[in-house]
Amino acid sequence: MRRFAMPGTTSIKKPISAVGSIDRQISSLPPAARREALDFIEFLAQKYQKERGASTASDKQYWQLLSERSLKKVWDNEEDDIYNELL
Repeated sequence: MRRFAMPGTTSIKKPISAVGSIDRQISSLPPAARREALDFIEFLAQKYQKERGASTASDKQYWQLLSERSLKKVWDNEEDDIYNELL
């Protein structure tokens, strides 16, 4: 049982699962924050997978993918499309 109280209410004893709690919290976030949360969850999954010795990708590949996702926002923008024509 987890004890919690919503603002303006009294404490209530209610069973709550971690997955249900995460689902509710993520549902309340704007899309950009959801993507950030997903990136963090993927980071944690990779971290614990490595601790168990079950790494499926090399560190270089993992960090390259993670960097590419982060930089995609910077790389893909209309303001810089004019530079594509120079190539």
